[in-house]
Amino acid sequence: MPSHTYRKSSINVTTDRLVRGALVAGGVLLMFWAVANVGGCGAGNGKYTTERKNAAKARIDGLKSQTEHQMGLQSLMAGNLEKAEKHADKAITLSDDIARNWVLKGRIKLEQSDLQQAELAFRKAQELDAKDVDAVYFQAVLAERVLQRDEALKLYQQAAEMDTQNPQYTLAAAEMLIDLGRVDEAEQYLLGKQQAFRHTTGIQQTLGHIAMLKNDYANAEKYFSEARLLSPNENDVMEDLARAQFLNSNWADAETSFAKLMKQDANKNRSDLAFMQAKCLMSLDRNAQARDVLVELTKTDWGKNNTEAWINLGQAAYTLRDSARLRLSFARTIAIAPDRHEGYVLKGLHLQRMGDLDGAEREFRKAIERQASAENHMLLGMAQSRNNKIEKARENFQQALQIDPGNHLATALSQQPERAAQLAGATE
Repeated sequence: MPSHTYRKSSINVTTDRLVRGALVAGGVLLMFWAVANVGGCGAGNGKYTTERKNAAKARIDGLKSQTEHQMGLQSLMAGNLEKAEKHADKAITLSDDIARNWVLKGRIKLEQSDLQQAELAFRKAQELDAKDVDAVYFQAVLAERVLQRDEALKLYQQAAEMDTQNPQYTLAAAEMLIDLGRVDEAEQYLLGKQQAFRHTTGIQQTLGHIAMLKNDYANAEKYFSEARLLSPNENDVMEDLARAQFLNSNWADAETSFAKLMKQDANKNRSDLAFMQAKCLMSLDRNAQARDVLVELTKTDWGKNNTEAWINLGQAAYTLRDSARLRLSFARTIAIAPDRHEGYVLKGLHLQRMGDLDGAEREFRKAIERQASAENHMLLGMAQSRNNKIEKARENFQQALQIDPGNHLATALSQQPERAAQLAGATE
């Protein structure tokens, strides 16, 4: 039994030694292989591995740069220039060979009024990528900023040629032509692009603005109507259309447009729109509604000292035989604008209606002193005719005819001044 145990133990010890020896030998072999592999493979594949690492790092830096660029652009749009510049600088540090990063840097510098650095950044962007349209476009913006308008026009047109799908560049070029006083050229430039951008609101709207500059209100209304169809919810397009309709004497449509505008929260306190709406209502013989609008308007800070508002309120009140509003209107008009003739005309009409013909003559003479128009001479002549001053009335009708030879009523009354009394009575 002891000898058997001894042999078993000896076998175990021997086995353990063999295993340990094998492990040691294997370890030596593994170390030898590793060293040989490092030495051998490093000589043949090290450059390849480094290139792969560099490429991977470049890709990661590119992704980081793109993220920084987006964050910088968002900060710029939000008006946080300090934060935007930090992101732009990081983007450039990560990828200084990307044109858009330099464009962003230039835009930030432009907003900071650092025009020298802005110019350098835009030029760097263009050097990196000659096809980067924004590098050209923002150089145009910079040129316009420093009043180099001809250079700005050239660059805007270059940007428009580089990207024929984006109307922004075409519109910028057209607006630059307008600023240079080349309105007809701007119109032809846009008409040449109209087919490509027929569904673009800005093109139609700018053509409308050009028509307004040329006092072509009918075409302005047409262009703004097309722009309105393309962008029915754009407030500025609706306002452009309303103003064109107003100037084109399209009173009904203009009043509808102004009414829609006034319902919007942003326009509820727009006195200028309310005044034009009132003018439309008066032209449509809706004087009661016009009076109500003007009464409210003359209570505002804008209206209480606005001569035109008080004159128009007086005209509406006279038509409606609202003596109280009429008296208030001419008194306020004369107080605000004593050199204007309208206040005295309104007062003369009121006195004439009240039967005070001498007073009416006096006020109409004051009106003539301020504006010797054919209309004012006609009013004075009619008051004199009613006051049985026929020859004096004839003199004023003849004076009106000299001022306005095509005035058929002045021609008739200068020949038969006594008829003026009947006419004046019939019109009250």
